[in-house]
Amino acid sequence: MIFINKQLDRFKDGNDVVQVNKMQNAYPHLYDKDGNKIKDFFVGFDEQNENLLVETSIKDDKEIRQKVEQFIREQKQYIKAEQQKLQKQLNVYDKRIRAMNAVLSDRGLSEFTKEDCCRSMYEGTESNIGKIGIIPLSGLTNDYKKPEYQLFRLDGGFGCSPAGRGNSCFGKFCADGSEARMEKFDFIGIGNAEVEKIAQELEVGWSGGASGCAERERELDGPEM
Repeated sequence: MIFINKQLDRFKDGNDVVQVNKMQNAYPHLYDKDGNKIKDFFVGFDEQNENLLVETSIKDDKEIRQKVEQFIREQKQYIKAEQQKLQKQLNVYDKRIRAMNAVLSDRGLSEFTKEDCCRSMYEGTESNIGKIGIIPLSGLTNDYKKPEYQLFRLDGGFGCSPAGRGNSCFGKFCADGSEARMEKFDFIGIGNAEVEKIAQELEVGWSGGASGCAERERELDGPEM
């Protein structure tokens, strides 16, 4: 949707005179504070409503369309270039994350087992959303067969209900924030208080917060099971 404001007539007073402040209301980008016209066309983004906002005193619809189309072409080129810059920076961040993950092995973490669980995924009446599910080390591929990747922050899914019949569980790996879908039966159980503490320490490395609740700017591929 494009909103085009080119109707100055509705800002005229009873004597058919357009006041300076009225012109500023009609065309805030076309006139300066003294009411002097500085240009006849402006196009920008109405971010709140996700529209293009066009201000113009041009009467010819064909000319308006040509200017809008030129703006769109230039914006697409600009956005593509910015996306490429961002992707390069994200690649740098990915390398940093991998470097930090490599250091995690020096934390002295041992394999998490059933002994580190306070209950199974099927026990109790409390939802497991927000809890730490422990994946057996044998359930991870070789590239991710590390204790830190056994810890998975459960964010939602029918499988998070102990008594529910569903199995799907959605969440993030505490080691790097990678999002993935797991099945209820993929977990040994819910981690105890000590496991929760370790999980939070891991999450600080990528989330910027102790609980790992900060949203990712983009979705990373989760490790394959």
